[in-house]
Amino acid sequence: MGHRILVVDDEPLIAMEIETTLSQAGFEVVHMAQSVETALTFLKDGVQLDGAVLDANLHDESARPVVERLQELGVPLLMVSGYSADQIGPWAEEVKLLRKPIVYAELIKTLNDILA
Repeated sequence: MGHRILVVDDEPLIAMEIETTLSQAGFEVVHMAQSVETALTFLKDGVQLDGAVLDANLHDESARPVVERLQELGVPLLMVSGYSADQIGPWAEEVKLLRKPIVYAELIKTLNDILA
């Protein structure tokens, strides 16, 4: 069984593309959330995760609360965004960031790197 991954993105098409790419690469996508609220609710359940891929902005809301919760839980994460770390804000500086549009080979490589 592959690494258990949470995907958080408010654009369903992108979320599905990420899920498909991760599944084909041997990861197990355990949950897909489209908002800060649904991601935080999922993370309350004490689920076992190996990593997370999330958009920096969800419906014009910062993903910062989700990032902070993942960090508290010790879950490695990869943020994807059309924005640079400077545009996102100081809280994003410690987070590995991939710029959109996503290059899926780079997504898999970077995710494997942070999980190693």
